[in-house]
Amino acid sequence: MATLTRSITINAPVKKVFDFAKDVGKLWACFEDCAVRDVELKPEGVGSSARWFSHMLGIHMEGVIEYTEVVPNQRIVGKSSTGPIWKFTFEPEDGGTKLTVDCEWHLAVPVVGVPVEALIMKLSENQIETTTANIKAQVEEGRVPRSKKKAAKAVVAAPTTLKIHIEAPVEKVFAFWANPANWSQVTQMKYTMKELVITPEGMGTHYTGKVKVAGVPYEVKGHFTEFVLNERIVETESGHLLGTYVYGFEPDGSGMQFTFEHIPAAIGKVPVVGPLFEWQATHIGQKFLEDLKKLMES
Repeated sequence: MATLTRSITINAPVKKVFDFAKDVGKLWACFEDCAVRDVELKPEGVGSSARWFSHMLGIHMEGVIEYTEVVPNQRIVGKSSTGPIWKFTFEPEDGGTKLTVDCEWHLAVPVVGVPVEALIMKLSENQIETTTANIKAQVEEGRVPRSKKKAAKAVVAAPTTLKIHIEAPVEKVFAFWANPANWSQVTQMKYTMKELVITPEGMGTHYTGKVKVAGVPYEVKGHFTEFVLNERIVETESGHLLGTYVYGFEPDGSGMQFTFEHIPAAIGKVPVVGPLFEWQATHIGQKFLEDLKKLMES
């Protein structure tokens, strides 16, 4: 679990600040680079919800925020469908209001969850500071200031290339991997296919589905852009995750060598993102290869 807390003093009565925050649509519109729609407000506050759209790590993200606890003029707690729990506390301070924002994030994934949590919290520091400043400006002056953060170039993680020997014929492994419907059998992939079209020649096979990465769900659209029977498959992914995957199949002694290469698109706006994402991709990818080997050899 990772937590982050920020406070700000707003020159307005507690009731005015609380009433503003009680409207989940207005509050979430104060998040940087965040669009809000499908706002539903409940009279007592609990159950109020909105769908939000944003970007993190260069990836389009969206989810639903719902208020789970509302104590008038004291506290609002919201749970996001993507994981974090947000807590807003309101306290009188020198004729104004002290607003404290707490964010708690937990990914129930052994080993991988810890660095991912740390990464998300690192990215969230500036976001929360900007958000509290926007709330202050909106309540005090009825305007949302532009972000003072300087624009930064996107950082691209290095390609991840992994290999493993599998004691099984090339034809068996290739046939298995050429059908994306089989991927859900590999425990690390957690794929749910919503739409799948397999072409007779392999080239052009495409699908739409959902996959969990470090416990976070993403929509993925995959398309086979190269298909060489029993040798090579190249897949381009879009949707929430961007990048190219190259799968290689080569005879190796009494079995074969499977090569997995991930060439990511730009994934973030701060230097720390690239190395951490690369570590995560390597860790998950290695476990995925071990699972594939076990499945093919059984």
